[in-house]
Amino acid sequence: MEKLRFTFAVLAASDGKTNVICITSIETPDGLVFGIPDDQKPASKHTGISTSDVYTKIKNSLKRRHQTRKLWIPLTAELRKIYLDEGENIQFGDQYLEEIKEETKLSNNNSTEIGNKNLGKTAERFLLDKFSGKASNVDQMLRMNMRMSVHDSRSYRMQKKLKL
Repeated sequence: MEKLRFTFAVLAASDGKTNVICITSIETPDGLVFGIPDDQKPASKHTGISTSDVYTKIKNSLKRRHQTRKLWIPLTAELRKIYLDEGENIQFGDQYLEEIKEETKLSNNNSTEIGNKNLGKTAERFLLDKFSGKASNVDQMLRMNMRMSVHDSRSYRMQKKLKL
């Protein structure tokens, strides 16, 4: 392997108040992702990377908690010794890293279409009620609209239950 992709993230320190730049995972060029154990995540424990120019740029890029960056870092002889064994298995410290299997989530387009239809009906009713003369002031108009919205959400839930 010539390079590895490191995921850097700003996470909370053990005290919960300070931010720490951490390495949360390592990805190989063939797409395998390996997680770093929680006690090994702080970038300060990864001396091969924390002394590099790349880390300086990462430190300047990540400012807020939960920000992340994924970077390909070429493996020098020193980094190869730290992160790979003789068989090119991913390791760090005295342990092999566990592979993380990423699951892709499929979106359900049917529910989105139903939600859009209900929203359209609600908007149409809102406009009709606004000019129908039923509501003499804004408070009444908003109350009527809220009742219709509650009714629409209940009917949406019922439609969903019936389809299941």
